[in-house]
Parts: sequence; structure tokens; C-alpha cells
Amino acid sequence: MKWGDTVEVTVKMSMEEFREFMEYQADKERYERDLVRIRRIPEAMATSLRFAVEPVEGKEDKYKIVSQEHMADVMEMVEEFAIKKQKTTRARC
Repeated sequence: MKWGDTVEVTVKMSMEEFREFMEYQADKERYERDLVRIRRIPEAMATSLRFAVEPVEGKEDKYKIVSQEHMADVMEMVEEFAIKKQKTTRARC
């Protein structure tokens, strides 16, 4: 068997799983775009976090918030990342 050969697979799944699979197939491009965006979120969070906090002098591993606006952005991205990642990384059969 070579890569790209056609293989017939039989899968047992509930009606709900089948419905989700069919929705996924219909919206595959949208899911792929979301996944690319989600993979970029950690980098964006790190960038915002650099502007949001600074190390506390004399205290190792302690940071202070210096920009509430950037910290709010980071928190918003964390929430979006957690929610979107759950939705896009479900097992697909």
C-alpha cells in the first residue's frame, strides 16, 4: 500500500458524532483557518505579555503589571484560546 491509495474504512459512531463529522466535512476550510489562527495565539499572547508585565527588582520570578490594557488583551486571548481550542480539537472519526 502506498501513500494516497484508497482504503475503505468502517466506523461505528452515534448519530450525533456522525452529524458533527458531516458538519466538519462541510466546514473543513473554516476549521482549518481557525486552527491556523489558534496556533498563532500563543505567540500573540507572549508579545502582549512582554508589554503587560515587568520583573520586580530584587525578587526572583516576580512580575508586576505595568499595562492594564495589554494584560486585558492577554487575558482575552487566553480565554479565546481555551474555548476555541476545545471546539477545534475534538476527535473526528
